[in-house]
Amino acid sequence: VDTAGSFWFTAIDSNFCNIKSDTLNVILANYPNPVAALDTAGTFLLCPADTIVFQADSGFSGYLWSDGSSSQEISISTPGVYYVIVSDSNGCTAISDTAIVNSPSTIPPKVLLPNGNSLCKNDSVIIFADSSFSSVLWNNGSTEHELHADTPQTLFYTAIDSFGCSYSSDTIHLSWFPIQDPAISILLTDSIYCMAQIIPLEINPQNYISYNWQNGDTTVLSSFSSSIPGDFWQTISVIDSNNCQEKDSILITIEICQGMIANRAIDQVIVYPAITDQIINISSNIGIKDIIMMDESGKTIFKKKCNSNRNATINMERYSNGIYILKIFTKWGGPPEIKKIVKK
Repeated sequence: VDTAGSFWFTAIDSNFCNIKSDTLNVILANYPNPVAALDTAGTFLLCPADTIVFQADSGFSGYLWSDGSSSQEISISTPGVYYVIVSDSNGCTAISDTAIVNSPSTIPPKVLLPNGNSLCKNDSVIIFADSSFSSVLWNNGSTEHELHADTPQTLFYTAIDSFGCSYSSDTIHLSWFPIQDPAISILLTDSIYCMAQIIPLEINPQNYISYNWQNGDTTVLSSFSSSIPGDFWQTISVIDSNNCQEKDSILITIEICQGMIANRAIDQVIVYPAITDQIINISSNIGIKDIIMMDESGKTIFKKKCNSNRNATINMERYSNGIYILKIFTKWGGPPEIKKIVKK
């Protein structure tokens, strides 16, 4: 009914008698139609973690928003279409205009680290911000898309996309691989080293996967000798299981010693290691002629001619555990050097 007047109806019952209803008198009140409006309408961009507040006109007795809210004002954090239906004290209603809220389809930024986040000591790494963002701010204050890092640290950045929305990147933690610094030691108790003397060297610790001495040796052991006096640096480069490289150097001072006769250096025989289950190394700065090895009973069990070479080896793997005596004859003659070794 949208006009004023009196309204009734006639009904016929089961006895075919006419029955008239009561009368409804309708009077049209001259109430003003409510007008619903938002404080802002149109299309909006909602950045991540942001909110937008919409407010309907005041003075209405009821509000019903498209998201089910029933207050005059709503705060939204998700994209969608928003409007409000208002009702006044007379029960009259009106619907507002519409606000359309969109969210950018930007993919959140990441820290790009091509070679992993664990580094060797003294190494550096290049870290990249996502190039699709026009502006970045790292937590260390840098605004560059590319960073060079050479210390352990935690890094992340804030990025601004083309819509002006702000995003936080993921976080990386840079760390250095642990490494034991190598140390060269001299396997002699002497404090003075003479010309032509063979000086055995050893590197510790001995858990590296690669050894490269200055003279080309590639094991944990090496040696040095000089025919002239002076100060000489000996260096080794090692590589560990993480492919990290470290170096160590030692300064060896060679002196002109008493006892050097007619250009003949003092004969010195070195046997190492003294306890082993594998290879025995024998060296002489003069040259080795013959080696004889005996067991504890004095029985000769091994002989070797060395043709005056300065270095020789004996493989102990095939011999029983026990104590053995070495007789080492050098090319200068005289009594042999006697050395005791232990096969374990």
